[in-house]
Amino acid sequence: MEGDKILILDEHREKATIVFDKIKEINKDRIVLGISGISGTGKTEIAHVLRSLLYKEGIGSVIASMDDFYKTYWKERNDIRKRTGIIGLEEIEWDWIEHMIYRFRKVKSTAVIRRINKYTGGLEYIYFSPKEVPTMIIEGLYSINADDLDLRVYLDGTIDGTEPFRMIRKKEEQNEFRQHVLIEEEKVVISLKDKADIII
Repeated sequence: MEGDKILILDEHREKATIVFDKIKEINKDRIVLGISGISGTGKTEIAHVLRSLLYKEGIGSVIASMDDFYKTYWKERNDIRKRTGIIGLEEIEWDWIEHMIYRFRKVKSTAVIRRINKYTGGLEYIYFSPKEVPTMIIEGLYSINADDLDLRVYLDGTIDGTEPFRMIRKKEEQNEFRQHVLIEEEKVVISLKDKADIII
């Protein structure tokens, strides 16, 4: 989400380098990769370091965040979760993600990603040329569940292990319901681990 706090540590740089080396092994004109892991594993930070590493090699890349593809807006999400009990894959607009990947791969002129702007609360659409920006990084809890990815990266971690980073980053208020959400999200993320091409 546009406006989220990003806190890059040395461990994020090291993990991004591992992913970067894997990307260099892929022989395709347009590459799409997903980076998954539970909250606090550094998905957003690693994606941004990776974009910088690609840029230094003269390779353009764009980052799409799964946070921008929820069916509900951030401010209302927890109220809807409490009412419906739904936490996980059903919360995501997978059709939009598949359309985004398809357009990136197949359309010659322009591709598009969307973002939710934290400060305006509205949707923004970013158009770009896949010819000039041949790498799409999709980061988020469940990103490796998307179809048609060239590389699926799973960032290993536990709720307890990632708590210090979550406390520093302070992306969301920590309370009893947030802990419940983290536990439910962790179950879903772990269920996707077998889809990974690389586990870090």
